[in-house]
Amino acid sequence: MDGSQHDGVFVLKPRLLGVGEDKIIGGPSGQSYQKIDLSQLTYPVDIDWSSPDCGSITDGADTIVFQGVDEIILPPCMREAASPPTELAS
Repeated sequence: MDGSQHDGVFVLKPRLLGVGEDKIIGGPSGQSYQKIDLSQLTYPVDIDWSSPDCGSITDGADTIVFQGVDEIILPPCMREAASPPTELAS
């Protein structure tokens, strides 16, 4: 998935077997605001921010790798929203 052309929201929907294997490219940092919306998922996921706008999302079976993402909207079974940890943002 590529959203580098404009501000965007990447909406991930539940699948029969996990979140699927995907790569999400949000765009260059600071040029647009990109979100990943996981609010339709009915199960928790693990999010690993490897840098201020890059990381991975896994449900234990599948992994989504992302870059150029500013915010992640989490499923209802998790907290409100996920942003990069402040120590990575500087």
